[in-house]
Amino acid sequence: MGQICCCPADLSGKERWTKTDATPTIGTLNDLTFDDRAGDSDGEFWEARSFGSMSVYSTTSHQSCLSINDLLDQYQEDLDGDIHDLEEEMEEAAMAGGHLVPKEIEKAATEGMENEAAWTGWFTSFKNKQETVAAETSPVVHVTSLDDSKIATAFPLAAVPLPEFFSSETALKKLQHAKELKSNGRILEAHEMLLNLCEDFNESRSNRSSEDTSQTSFTLSSLINHSTALGIDITALETDVDALHAALSGLEDDTGWMVSRKGELRVLYSHKKGTTQHSLKFHAVFPHPVEHILSLAHEWDLLPTWNKFTLEAIKLAEPSIFESVVYGAQWMMKPFRHMQAIVRARGFDLAASPLHRCLLIMINDVLDTEVDALDLENRYPHLPGAMAKRKRVNILNDSCIKLRPLPPMEGRIDNKNAQSGSDNRNGTNITRRIPRTDAHLMVHLDPHIPYVPSSLVNFVLGILAPYIYNQMLKVLDNAFKEADGEFPKRVRDQPELYGLVEKRMAEFADELHSICE
Repeated sequence: MGQICCCPADLSGKERWTKTDATPTIGTLNDLTFDDRAGDSDGEFWEARSFGSMSVYSTTSHQSCLSINDLLDQYQEDLDGDIHDLEEEMEEAAMAGGHLVPKEIEKAATEGMENEAAWTGWFTSFKNKQETVAAETSPVVHVTSLDDSKIATAFPLAAVPLPEFFSSETALKKLQHAKELKSNGRILEAHEMLLNLCEDFNESRSNRSSEDTSQTSFTLSSLINHSTALGIDITALETDVDALHAALSGLEDDTGWMVSRKGELRVLYSHKKGTTQHSLKFHAVFPHPVEHILSLAHEWDLLPTWNKFTLEAIKLAEPSIFESVVYGAQWMMKPFRHMQAIVRARGFDLAASPLHRCLLIMINDVLDTEVDALDLENRYPHLPGAMAKRKRVNILNDSCIKLRPLPPMEGRIDNKNAQSGSDNRNGTNITRRIPRTDAHLMVHLDPHIPYVPSSLVNFVLGILAPYIYNQMLKVLDNAFKEADGEFPKRVRDQPELYGLVEKRMAEFADELHSICE
């Protein structure tokens, strides 16, 4: 059974309810209208979830109290038999196992003390109808007008059965396909597949003559509470999709950025005023295939072999071929301490997206709790001591690497550098099609330095960035000449990653176009 309590005023940061010794009644405490039977006598925390313009508070109660369904039914009867439209967010919440109070009731609870008597009388008339029932665990719902900044972490709603449609052979095939797409890093395609599945369900409902045409559309959000049954975390999926779009949008928008360097390597810089956050963008076109560029980042432990400013590079974990957790330490000019970061890199295959045709690697900080779980002290005994001497830099959300294949260009190269299969019967030089990759790196970071002098900014933008770019060119030009080199060997030994990337990008080779021309 559920119990309703409306909050007409700001909670002012209070995250807990206060239990009083008063008898069960409707009263006011700190401008908060409440039923004290819903008090936090057992030390329970109340959590919140936002549905459109309404916010729902929930906890668990073992009290016998008024049925929310009865309350809503009576509310409809009071409208002289008119069917009340609960609106889309209400129906979605109800389908997910939650309940919302009609907006008219919420309004009555927020109009002030002068209307409290009317509200109390209305509520009491239904409270008197309640029957004694066995105590059972159930949601207790509270409605308030808190703004989004005061909403706590969402709670898991009670499980409800999936509509029968999702057990059909056609639906199961699409669900399985969506899972496979997601596991292969094709997150946008998986998202699109699930959206299509919801559309199919809505169409199947509309085709039934007995179906109530007033029902709202079934959306992807309607599936959130069925993540376990579906085998897909819908909330995480939507979060990833939003993050991808935000990163891609940030790469394309240079508003507010200062162009520090032009030419083959383009460098941009931005500082968020009033904060210690700084942002960097790098762009270049490399005459090499995507998988070779990718290897420079993925083979993280080889970074010190070609970048002398790197003090240490360790791959701490690799949950899948599309995800890595790495530690990196970078030399920094005096008087600053050397910088370090622990980040997670996740790869996403956007080759099928007509707007992008790329491989996107999202980069962000690893939480301290996750760092503790890595057990660095036992796995890398030297690392805690070294980390204590270095300054932790936080890599912020929307940091990313974008690698996009471009149409190859015709070029002449020296015979000794020619790849196997090239023909050079008539001279010392040959002509071949040279693969190209359009590469972007965007980093939002917080070095926690209140004042960054221009000398440090100039070092990063004017010395470090072009040095790394030139070193990348040198490695790409030379490391893949010899088949037994470390980079070629690693690429060959991991066909599940590099072979997959090459295959996926090749599928859309005819549709590629240069974004630099």
